[in-house]
Amino acid sequence: MNEVVDDPARDTTEQELTIYMARYNSLRSEVFQRFQAQGQAANFLIVVLTALLAVGAAQVQAGRADVVNALALYAPLIIGPFAFIYLAQELMIFSILAYIHTDLSQDVSRLLGRPI
Repeated sequence: MNEVVDDPARDTTEQELTIYMARYNSLRSEVFQRFQAQGQAANFLIVVLTALLAVGAAQVQAGRADVVNALALYAPLIIGPFAFIYLAQELMIFSILAYIHTDLSQDVSRLLGRPI
């Protein structure tokens, strides 16, 4: 007869591994959400820049170059928030990936006794 012997150390290891995998899956989904937010910021930035160029071209055609100068002065105020959102997402993506690469993978490697 084969009896199944409960090994508390193995159960603990499996529980810890389950917790680490849940943490990894959570971080992975957050990274994908941040990629989407970053892509949306880039898309909005492209739309805003295209609109500014269209307005500027229309004003030049109408002979009102002074309006183009005003648009050029306000452009950073309009573009800045989208660029900030893009860069903030980029920094968080790199931070999360660095955490996964260094801390989380080392914890799992230590738990399993081999490099992951």
